[in-house]
Amino acid sequence: MAYENGYNMFDYCGSLFEKYIEDRLVFYKALQVFSAFESRKDYPYCTDELSDVCERVLGYDLGWISDFLWKYTVALSKDMIWDARNVLFVDKYPDGNMISEFSKEEGDKLVSNFKNDMEAFFITLTPLFEDLFLGETSASRIGKIAQKQTYGDEKTIRFIRKDGKTFDFSVTKADIEKIIDAFSNMR
Repeated sequence: MAYENGYNMFDYCGSLFEKYIEDRLVFYKALQVFSAFESRKDYPYCTDELSDVCERVLGYDLGWISDFLWKYTVALSKDMIWDARNVLFVDKYPDGNMISEFSKEEGDKLVSNFKNDMEAFFITLTPLFEDLFLGETSASRIGKIAQKQTYGDEKTIRFIRKDGKTFDFSVTKADIEKIIDAFSNMR
């Protein structure tokens, strides 16, 4: 199998490693973020917000985390090498060494700890990623959308699923615009 940036894990997770060097608790903090989002009432429909927070905490959005970091750390781990002294980031690290400021022993220990922490992080979150990105949706499709005739500013809408279950809610004109905007951004 050919990899986009080769087989060195640090060519995929360089920004995360830099965050880890600054804060060795970055994975612990990220687990707290994922846990907080999973407990939200709008989960899993809040992944855009989760992606923004992931980028702030981990240095990558949810797409990069799931498409590369999780996949290469867990599913394809046997093919990857962890060499922070030989990376492709020549603009930032002209000699290819992300840990040149550390002694060999300190650098090796840092890389080992990072690898262990990152693997534990992604193994812990594997069910979440499988559910969000690999699993089939169990939600029923919409059969019909009905509107109850009202004469005020609020309209009552009913979604009728193909299995006959319904969901009613009231909306204002501003709410309708928000819904249209949300659906427009899904294209």
